[in-house]
Amino acid sequence: MSTGDVHLPAAFDRADIVSDEEIPMIDFGPFLDGDEASVTDALGAACRDIGFFYLTGHGVAPDLIAAAFRQIRWYFAQPFAWKCELEATTDSYRGFFPAREDTERNGIDGGSMEAFRLMLDLPLDDPDVLAGTPLYGPNRWPADAPVFRSVMETYQREVVALATKLRQALALALGLDRNTFDQFFTKPLLNLQPAHYRGQPPDATVRELGVGEHRDTGGFTLLMQDGIPGLEVRDRSGRWIEAPIVPNAFVVNIGDSMMSWTNGEFVSTPHRVVNGSTEDRYICAMFMNPDFHCVVEPLAAFVSAERPAKFEPVHNGEYWWSIAKAVDTGNRS
Repeated sequence: MSTGDVHLPAAFDRADIVSDEEIPMIDFGPFLDGDEASVTDALGAACRDIGFFYLTGHGVAPDLIAAAFRQIRWYFAQPFAWKCELEATTDSYRGFFPAREDTERNGIDGGSMEAFRLMLDLPLDDPDVLAGTPLYGPNRWPADAPVFRSVMETYQREVVALATKLRQALALALGLDRNTFDQFFTKPLLNLQPAHYRGQPPDATVRELGVGEHRDTGGFTLLMQDGIPGLEVRDRSGRWIEAPIVPNAFVVNIGDSMMSWTNGEFVSTPHRVVNGSTEDRYICAMFMNPDFHCVVEPLAAFVSAERPAKFEPVHNGEYWWSIAKAVDTGNRS
């Protein structure tokens, strides 16, 4: 891996501060209540245009969101040495990820983010675990932190349930059967990732980069933010815009897998994180990555003689295992 500088000139290509109308706002409540058409039309438009949208009316209780963020702040306030007792490795790709100069993927600079990773929690007698399939297994938890575990497990369960409904809505927005994408999420390599971006000194002459420009690789991502902005999105014109804070709304973005399945009809949009505030910033992201054994490629419904496949097949598990094997604790800062 390269060792990219995590600091940027203060004047670097700053994002425009925009109203929340720049990124579509979609109330998911009507879909959950059975009125699907109006919601799926709005979803389709957002996913074809910018690939990002806010999701309100999603049914995840504000009290649970608040409880999750209390636990996230508690966890990252613990001593560094204590957090490192559960540091993620290639063999145990769950647990604590210290801040580092590079992310796990080559070419994506970034460094001020520290994170804790949860995945699908599988028992030791699960067939894939018994077979030694990489990335499948039980989650790892810090010792003597029962409240942190209980709250985060509840939050994960609720967001996964929401993601299942959203996955169905995205299929309907494409004119497909609502269960079209279920085949790719029977045992997903999902990643629930609370994260912390440290605040910047008030007299800083450079801006610290949290995560550099990238696209997410999975089907889609559900991001919950605290009250500190930092997410910046590049729209179709190439302009960077700062995603405004909308309390208790998920920011949802389409990932590369969904873009491949739809042969580019739904777009995966570049984004980055720059915490320009003096305050620490906390988020909790759910990355909905498909199954290990899934091969991601354009679906037949989106391929024709006039519209040939734009994306090569990618074995999802092999791709993610290559990322996991690249984890190098020696490069962490």
